[in-house]
Amino acid sequence: MTVLITAGGTVEPIDNVRGVTNFATGRLGSLVADRVAADGHRVLYVHGKNAALPENPSVTAYEIGSVRDLSDKIRALCGQETLHLIVHSMAVSDYTVEKVTDANGELLSGGKIGSSHEKILVHLRQTPKVIAEFQRLAPRAALIGCKLLSGVPKAELIARAQELLRKHQCAYVLANLAEDISKDRHMGYLVDETGVVQTYRTKREIAEGVARLCQTISCSASPGASRPIRRRNWPTG
Repeated sequence: MTVLITAGGTVEPIDNVRGVTNFATGRLGSLVADRVAADGHRVLYVHGKNAALPENPSVTAYEIGSVRDLSDKIRALCGQETLHLIVHSMAVSDYTVEKVTDANGELLSGGKIGSSHEKILVHLRQTPKVIAEFQRLAPRAALIGCKLLSGVPKAELIARAQELLRKHQCAYVLANLAEDISKDRHMGYLVDETGVVQTYRTKREIAEGVARLCQTISCSASPGASRPIRRRNWPTG
Protein backbone atom coordinates (compact mmCIF):
# COMPACT_ATOMS: atom_id res chain seq x y z
CA MET A 1 0.00 0.00 0.00
CA THR A 2 1.25 3.50 -0.84
CA VAL A 3 0.77 6.30 1.70
CA LEU A 4 1.43 9.98 1.04
CA ILE A 5 2.22 12.11 4.10
CA THR A 6 2.73 15.88 4.13
CA ALA A 7 4.48 17.49 7.09
CA GLY A 8 6.16 20.66 8.33
CA GLY A 9 5.38 24.11 6.98
CA THR A 10 5.63 26.05 3.75
CA VAL A 11 7.72 29.20 3.23
CA GLU A 12 6.54 32.12 1.07
CA PRO A 13 9.54 34.17 -0.08
CA ILE A 14 9.74 37.91 0.66
CA ASP A 15 13.11 38.14 -1.11
CA ASN A 16 15.87 35.61 -1.66
CA VAL A 17 16.87 35.44 2.02
CA ARG A 18 13.59 36.09 3.90
CA GLY A 19 10.22 34.43 3.95
CA VAL A 20 6.83 34.12 5.65
CA THR A 21 6.46 30.78 7.40
CA ASN A 22 4.90 29.17 10.49
CA PHE A 23 5.93 27.21 13.57
CA ALA A 24 5.20 23.71 12.24
CA THR A 25 7.98 21.22 13.04
CA GLY A 26 6.88 18.15 11.07
CA ARG A 27 7.42 16.03 14.18
CA LEU A 28 3.98 14.42 13.99
CA GLY A 29 4.26 13.67 10.29
CA SER A 30 7.71 12.11 10.69
CA LEU A 31 6.46 9.80 13.47
CA VAL A 32 3.47 8.76 11.38
CA ALA A 33 5.77 8.05 8.43
CA ASP A 34 8.11 5.91 10.54
CA ARG A 35 5.26 3.96 12.14
CA VAL A 36 3.46 3.27 8.84
CA ALA A 37 6.72 2.32 7.08
CA ALA A 38 7.53 -0.09 9.92
CA ASP A 39 4.48 -2.14 8.87
CA GLY A 40 5.89 -2.49 5.37
CA HIS A 41 3.86 0.17 3.59
CA ARG A 42 5.44 2.38 0.95
CA VAL A 43 5.61 5.94 2.32
CA LEU A 44 6.07 9.14 0.32
CA TYR A 45 6.96 12.02 2.66
CA VAL A 46 6.53 15.58 1.35
CA HIS A 47 8.00 18.03 3.86
CA GLY A 48 8.92 21.65 4.45
CA LYS A 49 12.52 22.82 4.51
CA ASN A 50 13.04 22.60 8.29
CA ALA A 51 10.70 19.72 9.06
CA ALA A 52 11.70 16.68 11.08
CA LEU A 53 12.60 13.73 8.85
CA PRO A 54 11.61 10.08 9.31
CA GLU A 55 14.34 7.73 10.52
CA ASN A 56 13.15 4.73 8.48
CA PRO A 57 15.39 4.52 5.39
CA SER A 58 12.58 3.06 3.29
CA VAL A 59 10.64 6.36 3.39
CA THR A 60 11.02 8.45 0.22
CA ALA A 61 11.29 12.13 1.16
CA TYR A 62 10.63 15.18 -1.00
CA GLU A 63 11.49 18.69 0.23
CA ILE A 64 9.33 21.62 -0.88
CA GLY A 65 9.38 25.35 -0.19
CA SER A 66 6.32 27.38 -1.09
CA VAL A 67 2.65 26.48 -1.51
CA ARG A 68 3.21 26.47 -5.27
CA ASP A 69 6.07 23.99 -4.82
CA LEU A 70 3.82 21.79 -2.69
CA SER A 71 1.01 21.89 -5.24
CA ASP A 72 3.40 21.02 -8.07
CA LYS A 73 4.85 18.08 -6.11
CA ILE A 74 1.40 16.76 -5.17
CA ARG A 75 0.29 16.87 -8.81
CA ALA A 76 3.43 15.04 -9.90
CA LEU A 77 3.13 12.29 -7.29
CA CYS A 78 -0.59 11.77 -7.86
CA GLY A 79 0.12 11.43 -11.56
CA GLN A 80 2.88 8.86 -11.00
CA GLU A 81 1.56 6.82 -8.08
CA THR A 82 -1.51 4.84 -7.06
CA LEU A 83 -2.20 6.29 -3.62
CA HIS A 84 -4.29 4.47 -1.03
CA LEU A 85 -4.06 6.90 1.90
CA ILE A 86 -3.13 10.59 2.17
CA VAL A 87 -2.29 12.11 5.57
CA HIS A 88 -2.21 15.87 5.02
CA SER A 89 -0.61 17.20 8.21
CA MET A 90 1.44 20.00 6.64
CA ALA A 91 0.80 23.54 7.86
CA VAL A 92 0.19 25.22 4.51
CA SER A 93 0.39 29.00 4.37
CA ASP A 94 -2.95 30.75 3.87
CA TYR A 95 -1.17 33.67 2.19
CA THR A 96 1.69 34.21 -0.24
CA VAL A 97 3.70 37.34 -0.98
CA GLU A 98 2.24 39.28 -3.88
CA LYS A 99 4.74 42.15 -3.80
CA VAL A 100 6.98 44.15 -1.49
CA THR A 101 7.09 47.95 -1.56
CA ASP A 102 8.75 50.74 0.38
CA ALA A 103 6.77 53.29 2.40
CA ASN A 104 6.16 55.32 -0.76
CA GLY A 105 4.73 52.38 -2.68
CA GLU A 106 7.81 51.79 -4.81
CA LEU A 107 8.26 48.15 -5.74
CA LEU A 108 11.23 46.40 -4.12
CA SER A 109 12.55 43.39 -6.00
CA GLY A 110 15.70 41.67 -7.14
CA GLY A 111 17.80 39.74 -4.64
CA LYS A 112 17.99 40.75 -0.98
CA ILE A 113 16.03 43.83 0.08
CA GLY A 114 18.48 46.23 1.70
CA SER A 115 18.25 47.31 5.34
CA SER A 116 18.33 51.02 4.42
CA HIS A 117 14.52 51.07 4.21
CA GLU A 118 12.99 52.24 7.48
CA LYS A 119 9.72 50.55 6.56
CA ILE A 120 8.71 48.00 3.96
CA LEU A 121 5.22 46.80 3.14
CA VAL A 122 4.66 43.13 2.39
CA HIS A 123 1.48 42.64 0.38
CA LEU A 124 -0.13 39.22 0.84
CA ARG A 125 -2.82 37.39 -1.12
CA GLN A 126 -4.62 34.16 -0.39
CA THR A 127 -3.19 30.88 -1.60
CA PRO A 128 -5.32 28.10 -3.13
CA LYS A 129 -6.25 25.30 -0.73
CA VAL A 130 -4.00 22.33 -1.51
CA ILE A 131 -6.32 19.94 0.32
CA ALA A 132 -8.95 20.71 -2.33
CA GLU A 133 -6.75 19.11 -5.00
CA PHE A 134 -6.59 15.62 -3.48
CA GLN A 135 -10.12 14.53 -4.34
CA ARG A 136 -9.59 15.51 -7.97
CA LEU A 137 -6.04 14.13 -8.32
CA ALA A 138 -6.42 10.95 -6.23
CA PRO A 139 -10.16 10.23 -5.93
CA ARG A 140 -9.61 6.62 -4.84
CA ALA A 141 -7.34 7.51 -1.92
CA ALA A 142 -8.71 7.87 1.60
CA LEU A 143 -7.85 11.31 2.97
CA ILE A 144 -7.06 12.34 6.55
CA GLY A 145 -7.05 16.12 6.90
CA CYS A 146 -5.96 18.20 9.87
CA LYS A 147 -7.61 21.20 11.50
CA LEU A 148 -5.63 23.42 13.87
CA LEU A 149 -7.27 26.24 15.80
CA SER A 150 -6.36 28.25 18.88
CA GLY A 151 -8.35 29.72 21.74
CA VAL A 152 -11.74 28.24 20.81
CA PRO A 153 -13.98 25.79 22.71
CA LYS A 154 -13.67 22.11 21.86
CA ALA A 155 -17.18 22.07 20.40
CA GLU A 156 -16.24 24.76 17.89
CA LEU A 157 -13.05 22.91 16.99
CA ILE A 158 -14.98 19.73 16.25
CA ALA A 159 -17.62 21.59 14.25
CA ARG A 160 -14.95 23.28 12.12
CA ALA A 161 -13.22 19.94 11.59
CA GLN A 162 -16.49 18.44 10.33
CA GLU A 163 -16.91 21.37 7.94
CA LEU A 164 -13.47 20.59 6.52
CA LEU A 165 -14.33 16.89 6.29
CA ARG A 166 -17.53 17.50 4.35
CA LYS A 167 -16.07 20.17 2.07
CA HIS A 168 -13.09 18.10 0.96
CA GLN A 169 -14.56 14.60 1.31
CA CYS A 170 -12.08 13.48 3.96
CA ALA A 171 -12.37 10.08 5.58
CA TYR A 172 -11.34 11.68 8.86
CA VAL A 173 -9.99 14.97 10.17
CA LEU A 174 -7.52 15.21 13.05
CA ALA A 175 -8.65 18.21 15.10
CA ASN A 176 -6.15 20.01 17.33
CA LEU A 177 -5.83 23.10 19.49
CA ALA A 178 -2.43 24.85 19.33
CA GLU A 179 -2.33 25.22 23.11
CA ASP A 180 -2.66 21.43 23.51
CA ILE A 181 0.50 20.70 21.51
CA SER A 182 4.07 20.60 22.81
CA LYS A 183 7.19 18.59 21.97
CA ASP A 184 5.70 15.19 22.85
CA ARG A 185 2.21 16.00 24.14
CA HIS A 186 -0.41 16.27 21.44
CA MET A 187 -4.09 16.20 22.26
CA GLY A 188 -5.84 15.26 19.04
CA TYR A 189 -9.41 14.30 18.19
CA LEU A 190 -10.12 12.00 15.25
CA VAL A 191 -13.36 13.29 13.77
CA ASP A 192 -15.80 11.86 11.25
CA GLU A 193 -19.27 13.00 10.21
CA THR A 194 -20.73 11.71 13.50
CA GLY A 195 -18.28 13.51 15.80
CA VAL A 196 -15.20 12.45 17.77
CA VAL A 197 -14.43 8.75 17.26
CA GLN A 198 -11.00 8.61 18.92
CA THR A 199 -8.98 10.82 21.29
CA TYR A 200 -5.18 10.82 21.35
CA ARG A 201 -2.85 12.36 23.93
CA THR A 202 0.55 12.09 22.28
CA LYS A 203 2.05 12.19 18.81
CA ARG A 204 2.99 8.52 19.09
CA GLU A 205 -0.62 7.61 19.90
CA ILE A 206 -1.69 9.43 16.74
CA ALA A 207 0.95 7.55 14.73
CA GLU A 208 -0.33 4.23 16.12
CA GLY A 209 -3.88 5.23 15.21
CA VAL A 210 -2.93 5.96 11.61
CA ALA A 211 -1.08 2.63 11.43
CA ARG A 212 -4.27 0.82 12.49
CA LEU A 213 -6.20 2.61 9.78
CA CYS A 214 -3.59 1.48 7.25
CA GLN A 215 -4.06 -2.13 8.30
CA THR A 216 -7.80 -1.82 7.72
CA ILE A 217 -7.28 -0.37 4.26
CA SER A 218 -4.86 -3.17 3.40
CA CYS A 219 -7.44 -5.78 4.37
CA SER A 220 -10.47 -4.14 2.76
CA ALA A 221 -9.08 -2.87 -0.53
CA SER A 222 -6.52 -3.54 -3.23
CA PRO A 223 -5.08 -1.39 -6.05
CA GLY A 224 -7.59 -2.98 -8.43
CA ALA A 225 -10.64 -2.47 -6.24
CA SER A 226 -13.65 -1.06 -8.03
CA ARG A 227 -14.46 1.71 -5.56
CA PRO A 228 -12.71 3.90 -2.99
CA ILE A 229 -12.53 3.18 0.74
CA ARG A 230 -15.67 4.15 2.63
CA ARG A 231 -15.51 5.67 6.12
CA ARG A 232 -17.65 2.95 7.61
CA ASN A 233 -14.87 0.43 6.89
CA TRP A 234 -12.42 2.23 9.17
CA PRO A 235 -11.72 1.36 12.83
CA THR A 236 -12.67 3.80 15.59
CA GLY A 237 -10.77 2.33 18.50
